[in-house]
Amino acid sequence: MTATVDRSTAIADAAVAVISRDGVRGLTHRAVDRELGLPLGTTSNHARTRRDLVALVVDRLAQLSVVDVDRPSGRRRRPTSVKGAVDLLTELFDAVVARGPETRARFALTLELAADPELHELLTIASPARAHLYEQGRELLETLGVPDAQARAADLVGLLNGLAFDAVSGAERRGPAPDVRAVLTAWLAGVRGIRPARR
Repeated sequence: MTATVDRSTAIADAAVAVISRDGVRGLTHRAVDRELGLPLGTTSNHARTRRDLVALVVDRLAQLSVVDVDRPSGRRRRPTSVKGAVDLLTELFDAVVARGPETRARFALTLELAADPELHELLTIASPARAHLYEQGRELLETLGVPDAQARAADLVGLLNGLAFDAVSGAERRGPAPDVRAVLTAWLAGVRGIRPARR
């Protein structure tokens, strides 16, 4: 059983690498076999159809995303200042961006699976990592005294997603990259009704 689980995880990780490098259309059973150096047909034994293979990837991405969301919060108490919140959110952002292949695969699949509600929801509204991030965001904003923290938590998740997409999509090659700390500082100061300090 453990060997099967380990092989499934290896297949999912290889599929993530294929998607990150070649796009979703490059994902085939043969491509994953080649990525792992396995005999052709091995991946098919663990994921019979292409949708089964994609589902394996979606599940794996959900696992990895939860690790990223949990990583910063486990290290410190909830911050009570904008600076402390920006430190925490920047650490989370850096963890997500450091997983470039996984993050690129997640964004690619989110777009590709728009017509498959079941799998699409696992990457978006039904994602355990996203739900956890919403809850952490709400608690963080409440601690900072942000009005209507629940609604603003959705805004925060959207902002972080946009910044992460920009970071992993190669946008910096077309112009200067956003200053993540400055963006988060200005946003948090704004939702608290406080003007950010001038530099």
